[in-house]
Amino acid sequence: IMPSLVGSEMCIRDRNRPIDDSEIIISWTGTPIIAKSSGKRNYKIPGQNNFSIVEIDISQSPEQKISINFSDPLLKNQNFDGLVTMQNQSKLTYAIDGNILNVYPENRVTGNVQLEIFTGIKNKEGFKLKKTHSRRVSFEQQKPELRAVSTGVILPNSQNLTYNFQSINLKAVDVRVIKIYQDNVLQFLQSNEISNVDRYSIRTVGRRVAKKTINLIENENDNNGQWKTYGIDLSKLFKAEPGAIYQIEIGFKRSYALYTCDNNTTENEEVAESDYYQNRKEEDENEEEYWDNRMYNFRNYRYDWSERENPCTDSYYLERRFLTANVLASDLGVIVKRGENKSYYFAVSDIITTDPIGNAKVTLYNYQQQEITSRRTDSEGLTIIDADKNAFFATVSKNNQVTYVKLSDGNSLSMSKFDVSGKEINKGLKGYIYGERGVWRPGDSLHLAFVLNDTGNPLPKNHPVKMEVTDAQGKLVYKNIANQGVNQFYKFTVPTATEAPTGNWNTCLLYTSPSPR
Repeated sequence: IMPSLVGSEMCIRDRNRPIDDSEIIISWTGTPIIAKSSGKRNYKIPGQNNFSIVEIDISQSPEQKISINFSDPLLKNQNFDGLVTMQNQSKLTYAIDGNILNVYPENRVTGNVQLEIFTGIKNKEGFKLKKTHSRRVSFEQQKPELRAVSTGVILPNSQNLTYNFQSINLKAVDVRVIKIYQDNVLQFLQSNEISNVDRYSIRTVGRRVAKKTINLIENENDNNGQWKTYGIDLSKLFKAEPGAIYQIEIGFKRSYALYTCDNNTTENEEVAESDYYQNRKEEDENEEEYWDNRMYNFRNYRYDWSERENPCTDSYYLERRFLTANVLASDLGVIVKRGENKSYYFAVSDIITTDPIGNAKVTLYNYQQQEITSRRTDSEGLTIIDADKNAFFATVSKNNQVTYVKLSDGNSLSMSKFDVSGKEINKGLKGYIYGERGVWRPGDSLHLAFVLNDTGNPLPKNHPVKMEVTDAQGKLVYKNIANQGVNQFYKFTVPTATEAPTGNWNTCLLYTSPSPR
């Protein structure tokens, strides 16, 4: 047994695995290394004859099978007939793969069936399964689908624009890229969010710039009917232009589906499938007409509402099942806060490194896309813009990167779960007193500080501030005037006597305006 240290691994050697379940007690002490740590822990060791089922998986493609994962490698060349049975299946085929027994039904199964696994199954040591297992398993096929991995819009690192998505029972997808031109982004944001994927409204501000069919599964035998994650390197499809937004559409056709249908397709369905899409040349020509606003839709759909959920008909493969997302290639992350006085506070940072971005240009625009004002961030990535007009958009740019922010009230984050009411300065002046602690003993000196906020009604330089302190009995014990603060902070040191009365003491600040306000 090797000594155990905090955060290290402990290795136990030369410990034989007994036939039955056993327990090992591990105790340790830190005395040899002058540590206070010590303790004891019990661990269970499964016995050699504790042969059990760990997991059962179902695969639909390329062929149906049930994979039974056991706790130990199986004894080869044993006869499983009668030891594994499946409802309505008179003949099963078996294949051993280490700990896994793959069971193949003779006929294709649909729906839920009963699976029975009996105790005669042996592991390679000759120990039998201890318990009989009975379980309902489902052979429902998953319909061909797509889903997004994340809902974000900003995609950092424009040198390698990888968009990730997931698919199930699809061997290929069609990828289309629509570019919202930089000059049109503010127009797009007038009536859309930056993540809006309305295919019809985008036609007024963008156009398709790339299209490609991408194979997901080269060998259909590799498909197990489960969700899989893929990544598309968008930099190979187009060169990202600074300030432009790109809409990524990932679609699929019926011919891309890895979904087994009954061979009872009617003649009408075969005709519909043959001309569901025009050939590639006609489709490209129609799409050009679409972007020129000369055609309502460039796809040739044949749709039967009653078959809209049936993957064995063309009515299933419509645009509403496509995956669509907007992408803005930028490393600039922006946080914006607005005050009651129309001041806008911007914090700009690098999304990848989280470092603040200095000298970034922040520009405010009104709803009509006209520039109001602009400023640059400081070395900490911060800037404040005091605008006398309401801004609807803001753009933040640095070098070849641009990020857009909508500033309308509806885009602000919800603060309903937090107390952010604060205090308003009603008469132009506000102060706050605080100490280095909250409790003092008689004889201690009270180090108090006063901070003055006169932004709404500035006082003259070196204007006097008077502090008075009364003890627990209401007796005035301290009075002083300070007129030289540091950045509106004033320090007062209040001595106390060792026989001073205990209780709650009061502090009062007096400052008067030299002229009527």
